[in-house]
Amino acid sequence: MIPKKKEPAAKDHRPITCLNTLYKAITSVIDELLKEHEAAHQLMQIDQKGCKQGFMGCIDNLLMEKAILEDAQFNRKNITCVWVDVKKAFDSVSHKWLELCLEHHGLPAKLTAFIKTIVKKWKITLEVTTENGKNKIGPISLHRGILKGIHFVLGCLPCV
Repeated sequence: MIPKKKEPAAKDHRPITCLNTLYKAITSVIDELLKEHEAAHQLMQIDQKGCKQGFMGCIDNLLMEKAILEDAQFNRKNITCVWVDVKKAFDSVSHKWLELCLEHHGLPAKLTAFIKTIVKKWKITLEVTTENGKNKIGPISLHRGILKGIHFVLGCLPCV
C-alpha cells in the first residue's frame, strides 16, 4: 500500500499492482483479439467511451454533456441529464458472469478457455509497511474483479 499523503491516516493508502512482464505481453495480445472480435461483431454501444481506443472515457462524456447543456440553455430547452457511476466496476465483476459473457458473445473457444484459465489462477498478496517492517498477507484467490490487461472485456462484452 502506498500512502496518498505525507502523513496518511489508515484510509489514505492506495494499492499498486505488480504484474510480471509475460502476463502483460499475453494480456496485450488478448486485448487486441478482443478488440478485433468486438469490431467484427459490433458489440460495443456507440456511446461507450471507456476502454475504447481514441477516447478519454469520462472526459469525452463530460465535454459532450457540456455542449448539450449549453445548446439547451441557448435554445431555452428543458433538459434532464442523469449520470450513473458504477463504483468499483472493475473490482466487482463476478468471474462466473465474465465466463458467461465470453461464451455468450461467441469468442473463439481457445481464447475463451485461456481467459477462463488465467482468471481462475488470479491471486493477490498484500504487502503493508508498518513501523515493524513489511507485513505480507496472502496469496488470496480472487473470485471477483478484473485485473489490468483485460479491462476491455468489461467495455465490449456487455452480457444481457
